[in-house]
Amino acid sequence: MKFFLLLVICGALQVNSYTTRNPICKLPHSFNIDVYTSCLSSVRRWTYNSAINKCIKFTYLGCEGNANNFPDSLTCKRTCVRK
Repeated sequence: MKFFLLLVICGALQVNSYTTRNPICKLPHSFNIDVYTSCLSSVRRWTYNSAINKCIKFTYLGCEGNANNFPDSLTCKRTCVRK
């Protein structure tokens, strides 16, 4: 019985930690936009892809996008990746 109660509590904590994650992590992941409509920039950045629970590298072209755009892999992972 105690074991079952412990499992229920752990499960509730896991669900709670997922729903209270940084709202940035719930945004669509950034991606490369059409080169012909992009701005004149080319910066390597990282974005969180919630479908695979991983941070992926992409080239930010300077326009469009959202806040799901991190300067490095470690920042992205610390902010969004679920363990």
